[in-house]
Amino acid sequence: MKISYECGACFLRQAREAMDLATDDEDLKIEINNEIFKFLATTFKKGTNSNKTGSYIHNLVKNRTNCPDPYINEKKLGNEIALKYLPLAKNILKENDTLENRVKIAIVGNILDFGAFELGDDIEKFIKDALGKDLAVKDIKPFENSLQKYDKLLYLVDNTGEIVFDKLLLSKIKEYDIDITIAVKSKPILNDACMEDAINTGLDKFGEIVEIGAGTVGYVDSEISEEFREIFNQHKFIISKGMGNYEGLTEIDLSNKDVYFLLCAKCTTIAKEELTYTTCYFLKNSDNMNIAFIGFGKVAYTLSRLIKSPDINFLTSTEKRSNDTIDLINKSNIEVYDSFREALENAEIIISAVTPSKAVKVADMYGPYCNGIYLDLNNISPDKRLAMLLIILLMVRLLEKSIQKILPCFCPVRMHINYYF
Repeated sequence: MKISYECGACFLRQAREAMDLATDDEDLKIEINNEIFKFLATTFKKGTNSNKTGSYIHNLVKNRTNCPDPYINEKKLGNEIALKYLPLAKNILKENDTLENRVKIAIVGNILDFGAFELGDDIEKFIKDALGKDLAVKDIKPFENSLQKYDKLLYLVDNTGEIVFDKLLLSKIKEYDIDITIAVKSKPILNDACMEDAINTGLDKFGEIVEIGAGTVGYVDSEISEEFREIFNQHKFIISKGMGNYEGLTEIDLSNKDVYFLLCAKCTTIAKEELTYTTCYFLKNSDNMNIAFIGFGKVAYTLSRLIKSPDINFLTSTEKRSNDTIDLINKSNIEVYDSFREALENAEIIISAVTPSKAVKVADMYGPYCNGIYLDLNNISPDKRLAMLLIILLMVRLLEKSIQKILPCFCPVRMHINYYF
């Protein structure tokens, strides 16, 4: 992720916090501050990588104070907090042990991030409040499909404390008969988990633990070891925990992988990027386009059969559908939701292919759930609709890639496109 103007204050806050943990020498702190100011004066500009910048500052503090692990006590505290709330998490699962709840609890664990919060914050209260919230971005269906599709997974952990809650999700993933590789930092930075932390909390019971070959804030592609790069390249299915890994992985090409980001957005820069709000949770697939159908006849069936791209998911619902339509849906390569609202809210593109007499009523009913483009294709023959859809999809995919490069924060516009022939 590239820095925003708000990152400057966060870098300085983290630097102050790390210095306070590492040394009591006030004169040395002033010297380090001056070095940080000089560094930011030359590097803090549009296009700068946030993870590299944060990593440099934290390593500067460690080197100048001769303190290799300023957050060692905070890491222990994080584990203590997580263990304290683990029974509460398990009780939630007793009431409703779903994959979504396991994911949610793993994301709640991401709150235990002292790099994103002040040391004096009431973290315990925050966790209690957070457990009652919903996922703001919820790619649960694609996530479950990936669990059923792949036989191995790379799991990038984030913080100590958080890894205690990760065990609940990892145990669920093991039920899908998946070989799990768990990646940790090679050197201490912030309160991120290292090999010793992972073993002490029992993560080795769920899979092989490997080091990424670096001690960086999140994932920095240029800093990982060649050994870990080989492991990374061998895995098509990846779970990424935390903001730091999200910031780093979104800088590289993930088009040939299914990557799921599990985190709590704790700063407005991340929140704005996800078009949501601060301190929200989300389970987000890396780069897939979701296209939802309202009405499932020849056009929808043919399109879902013809296009078999790993970058495109087709969605629909069997809600109030006829038996013939349900049979057609079951023959298709398509994800089925319990309700149209749920399917549409998870889609970037909505395609309405109903009869002309129903088009306006359907648009009024489902248009409010549109988060991107609403295509109303009626009054045209099925063959022409299919040709038009293929052209539109290619254009949208190209536009999507261009928009991501041009705009740091893309806010979707509800577009209603009507074609008449």
